[in-house]
Amino acid sequence: MLKLLFKTGQRPRLLFLYGLLLLALLPMPVLALTLKEKAEISSETICLADIIVEADAKSPWGEIVVWNSPQLGSKRLIYKSFVVSLLRTKGYSEEAASLKGPNSIEITRVLAKKSQDNNINTSKESQIDYEKLWISIEEQLSLRVMEFTPEGFIFDIIPEKKPEEVSWPEGTVSVLADFSGWRHAPAGRIALPLDVLLTNGQKRRLIIYVTIEYEGQLLIAQKDIKPKEKLDNNSISSQMCRITSNPNNYFVAFNELVRYQAKNYIRNGDVILQNQVELQPVLYKGNRTILTYSKGSLWLEVAVELLEDAIPGKKVRVRNLNSQKELLGFVNDDGSINLSN
Repeated sequence: MLKLLFKTGQRPRLLFLYGLLLLALLPMPVLALTLKEKAEISSETICLADIIVEADAKSPWGEIVVWNSPQLGSKRLIYKSFVVSLLRTKGYSEEAASLKGPNSIEITRVLAKKSQDNNINTSKESQIDYEKLWISIEEQLSLRVMEFTPEGFIFDIIPEKKPEEVSWPEGTVSVLADFSGWRHAPAGRIALPLDVLLTNGQKRRLIIYVTIEYEGQLLIAQKDIKPKEKLDNNSISSQMCRITSNPNNYFVAFNELVRYQAKNYIRNGDVILQNQVELQPVLYKGNRTILTYSKGSLWLEVAVELLEDAIPGKKVRVRNLNSQKELLGFVNDDGSINLSN
């Protein structure tokens, strides 16, 4: 018995099938992202969709929260480097690498349309405009804190009391914050002195309390690290953290780890501080180098022997190979020495 098989239509060509398979395996191109220069926010939080030009309803990263919104009527800067770190932390490395635009975006908090009428009525009923006073304080404080904040960090200002709970002197019309005692980045709970101007032209002194928090990428030890041990990506990891201490005290040069070594003993799990690390020596004890001395038109160079490891920027002892005299000098990046006065 013969069994006949009938096929209709054309057979798919092999090259065509290979082409479809190749297209399926190729990674989808990532849309280049652009940071806005300015944005107005009416919500309590700032999301990536609010600050990136290409954001739309289908953007998978659009709902990622960047930071809390500033108080109504005030502004806040979000640095591009912080947005890049946030994208990487959330698993969007390619999007982070493609991010273009200004180095920072200015965020302004505005009133939602529905609440404008209520806000007007409230201000009419109150003799002291509490909201206006707090906006003024936060603007002054933000501008000052921004001067101390290193790139890659953002900050949040949290009042201990609501503006209407502060014991404002009767007839308060405006305030001026006093930053004369500030020498370093303020962090944690701080007392903020205010000069309060009254309707009769007099001034009163008032103290309010606020908490200042910072957030940024910190470096954390993944094992115990001994003094003089070199740092690398295996011994150190990067993690987004919120802190209530001076952000300038932390070592954050993750991309330059190979240039550094531990200065002190660092325990597993410790957050790395600036005073715990140092640059690796460019030359070592016993190596020979050149010591230079210049004053006016006078320029001298002598061959010397290092009596200790040479770390850039540090003072080091050397011995003049001709006179055998011991000298002190500062180490340059190339290992040469400048004579110390």
